[in-house]
Amino acid sequence: MTMIEPISVDVRSRQIVRLPARRHLVLCPAIDDTAAFKALRLMSVRSGVEDVAFVALKDVERQGFIKTINSAFKDADADLVSYVAQDAFAGVEWLAYMEAQFQSAKVNFAAYNCGKWNGRIAAFGCARTSWVRQLYAGDFFYPNYISHRADNELTVIARGQDCFSFDPRSLLVEVDFEKPFRSKEDGASNFHVEDRETFERRFSEGFDGLVEMPALAKLKPEYLKQKKSLWERGKRLLGGT
Repeated sequence: MTMIEPISVDVRSRQIVRLPARRHLVLCPAIDDTAAFKALRLMSVRSGVEDVAFVALKDVERQGFIKTINSAFKDADADLVSYVAQDAFAGVEWLAYMEAQFQSAKVNFAAYNCGKWNGRIAAFGCARTSWVRQLYAGDFFYPNYISHRADNELTVIARGQDCFSFDPRSLLVEVDFEKPFRSKEDGASNFHVEDRETFERRFSEGFDGLVEMPALAKLKPEYLKQKKSLWERGKRLLGGT
């Protein structure tokens, strides 16, 4: 398949970001253009789709991942928006498998197979624009998170609304040899306890009424009571035994 050359745009706070109009926008916050373009070129070659733009979002002000995505998303003209990272490695037809899930009108949000969470958290994910715009007054992620838990929240909301999907063939794996897997997020260098507290508070309040409490009660053991292994949680989500 012919590669669609990625583009780069500077992202600053309080400034409109102009993105191309495509059916699908793949947004990659970046602090290293070389690394971002290397990852996005492989994503492009292996995407299996055509009406898509791969965009490196240069985080000029070091706002962080969440604010950079939110800044770029405000003026986005696309049916689907994916968030990825410069350390992501794409499997063959990763994007085609993702788009196939959205052929169902029921699906509004889906997780890529990052090789870590088995769909329980959309570390990399894709949202139907019409759905996600209604959640946070035009932002993609809940804006009060600093660096963590925004992806958890989107996943929980989608699962609670029964509009979530996960196909393990949609492979987009995080590759960072300097960051071994951590079972606890507070081992991360950019961990902020405020993010965990915000998530737990919003979970207990139903995310501003976006999810009914009985649905959240079923998810609580997975997201607020970390007792079972990642493998067991992943098997349950996929319907295994």
